[in-house]
Amino acid sequence: MAEAIAADNLHAWEVEDATVYHPIWLHTLLRYAEDAGESQVHMSPLVHYYDEYFTHLMTPAGLVADFGDAYWESSIDGLRFVAILERGAALFHDPTMRWAAATLFATERARNDTTSIVSAYHLCDAYRWADESLAPVKPSWGSEEVLEDLVGKKIVFRNGWDPGSTYLLLNYRDEGDGGWMSRFYLRNTLTVEEEKMHHGHADENSISMLMHHGSVLLHDAGYRGGLPSGPFGAWRQDYFHNRVVVRENKRDTRQGVLEFIRNSGAYRPVQTSKIDFVRLRDAEMSRTRLTEGSPGYAWDRIIAYVKRFGVFVVIDLVKATRADYLTITNLWHGEHLQRLRDGVYRIETDSIRTYALPRTAALNVQFLKRAGKTEGTEPIERHGQSETALYQTIASQYKAGDVECFVTVLTPFDRTEPDGNPPRASLVETSTPDRAVGVRLEYRGTSLLIGAKLDLESELATANIRPRYQYDLGKATYGNFETDAHFFVADESGLVPSFSAVNVLKVYYHGREVMSALPSTYALQPDGGPDRISISKWRVYESEP
Repeated sequence: MAEAIAADNLHAWEVEDATVYHPIWLHTLLRYAEDAGESQVHMSPLVHYYDEYFTHLMTPAGLVADFGDAYWESSIDGLRFVAILERGAALFHDPTMRWAAATLFATERARNDTTSIVSAYHLCDAYRWADESLAPVKPSWGSEEVLEDLVGKKIVFRNGWDPGSTYLLLNYRDEGDGGWMSRFYLRNTLTVEEEKMHHGHADENSISMLMHHGSVLLHDAGYRGGLPSGPFGAWRQDYFHNRVVVRENKRDTRQGVLEFIRNSGAYRPVQTSKIDFVRLRDAEMSRTRLTEGSPGYAWDRIIAYVKRFGVFVVIDLVKATRADYLTITNLWHGEHLQRLRDGVYRIETDSIRTYALPRTAALNVQFLKRAGKTEGTEPIERHGQSETALYQTIASQYKAGDVECFVTVLTPFDRTEPDGNPPRASLVETSTPDRAVGVRLEYRGTSLLIGAKLDLESELATANIRPRYQYDLGKATYGNFETDAHFFVADESGLVPSFSAVNVLKVYYHGREVMSALPSTYALQPDGGPDRISISKWRVYESEP
């Protein structure tokens, strides 16, 4: 029986998307492989993958970020991660894994100076598996995909690996295609209708964590509130997370937002994809997409991290894929929330459940695109404590192809300041407001312009030619700039602005061409016609600073 059960796990992807269950699965797998003489499992690419995965998800708090069925502290509970990472460091001669193991151990010791029988069991494995000759080395990489866009489906933005570093985790993991039989078995054996198979939440495209100077500014919803999951799917349902929630029908203005979007808590299947991730000179950008068949919509979340300002610009685009009346709500959560003025709020979190957190930083949340939208706050129980949900919402009739857009600026700042003196953020007029968004950030004499194309297909010719990109179809103006770039950022501070453009044919400034892709010859036309001389998208172009 042990061999039959283990066979489905020895060389397969795990079906979990929850921090607390990752180490349970992997540590058990490693112990079984050791006892059963399955030595090749330890060197498997899958084991190596998960060792890398946990290391790259390490937070400034000295633990692996929590998501899915997990608590803030559960990622280090039992010290399973320490044993796993010591084994990985020794097997793959990776000093960063040893650093992660040592950091997790130190975090656990600081939190709890006693050792249970279970913890001792895991520490014995860590001791047996450790390679003491391998010196720990703190990682040095920056913002990245963790680890790719098929299994992990996480993106981390960070400016360092110190306890005071800034860290943002975007989780866009859907249920996925892997482990079909395991998921089928679980769905028909256990009461799991309120989660992804298994232990994952409806947290797709959510910001699961934001930390700055040791403080937690945004965090995940936590484990379930009861069996099967508490009222309204607590805390697995989509509206418990820092994400956009879409519902059919119209919310009456006298009806509470949470009252309207609550339901039985049953998980709503969605599909997610990474559209883009790129690191540029003045910003780092991710674009991820969630598609839900009913109600019919596609939601793109664009995150631009401007390191020099310490600011995140979040652009949420919802495109209706069929005609319907929809209520679209953009949600953010925190323990303490204060309205500073219309469209601007301050979020603070002092604790998560019973764990006190550093109170060094707060978060300034600013809504830029406010026309036609309602904003406000409502109390919510989340992660085992009373918190506040901050929302921006709109209800309207949409036809297929219509878009709705939210623009939110997140600025971490020192908690001793009233509002953190964030960069002055404003919308920039564009020539195609339904297809492009421009945001200008001004701070201490520096002005940065960020442009994002909403409709990535507007630039495609109807004629079946290659390449199909047509500049005149895809161009948009952002202030003094005109470009067809999917993402664009310009430093306007100097006499001659510098800029970076992603997936771009051309860039104009004050009507003068300052960048153009070079022509090339494209053979194999779909209609069998002659070779065609044209230009195609440049992946990234950055002008001289």
